[in-house]
Amino acid sequence: MSNTDHMHTDTSVSTGTSPSTSTSTPTSPGTSTSPDTSNSPGTSTSPSTDTSTSTASQRQPQKYHTRRRLQVRRAQSSHRQRKADYIKRLEREIASIRGMIDQMKEDMEVLRGENEDLGVMAVRR
Repeated sequence: MSNTDHMHTDTSVSTGTSPSTSTSTPTSPGTSTSPDTSNSPGTSTSPSTDTSTSTASQRQPQKYHTRRRLQVRRAQSSHRQRKADYIKRLEREIASIRGMIDQMKEDMEVLRGENEDLGVMAVRR
């Protein structure tokens, strides 16, 4: 078994893949298989670019959070207004129902009086 076969077998065993499906290539010592990120997009080596990029990137979240806070504040205010309107509507309904109850009590007293009068008249006959 050669060194490259041994390394290939070790890699497939450690990753849990079979040697026939593994597509990794053996590497020589000191070589990395991870991509080089030193010159990847989004990173810069010049300090002036870092400052302007970071300032611009800091403004975006601040701008977003400012708009989001304003949106949340408006939603809260709207919710409080709807809640107050709903409570006022319920209070009006309660007052209306209490008025109907009072009117029905008066009507019931009138009907009781009429029933008593009719009962007295029925007994006299």
